[in-house]
Amino acid sequence: MKRASLLLTGLLLVGCAPATVEQRDPWAASVALRQSSGHQIVSFASGKADALNGVITLSGINLAVNDPSCQPKAAQLVCTVGRVPAGSIYTLPARGVLVVEASYQRADGKTYSLATDGQ
Repeated sequence: MKRASLLLTGLLLVGCAPATVEQRDPWAASVALRQSSGHQIVSFASGKADALNGVITLSGINLAVNDPSCQPKAAQLVCTVGRVPAGSIYTLPARGVLVVEASYQRADGKTYSLATDGQ
């Protein structure tokens, strides 16, 4: 009985927790994953302002890229992109990618995250 009441209390507390609200980037950055002949293209567009401290994380099966900025971390590849100037697009040929996540900052210090599975 004590376990049931502890479980119920835990569930009630989780239900009262505030929902995480993602900040929407007002400068319209985007991330995309598209198929090309024999490989994939990952792209991150900075939008109307510089994207700073950019990091792209690739998840998938038998991941492969030809970019020294991408390092294996657990079952993912993490690519340090750094600064992508306003209006620019960082592109990365890859293989085996199922999900792309991009995180970056703006000059005001706010951090944003985007994700796509290419569909």
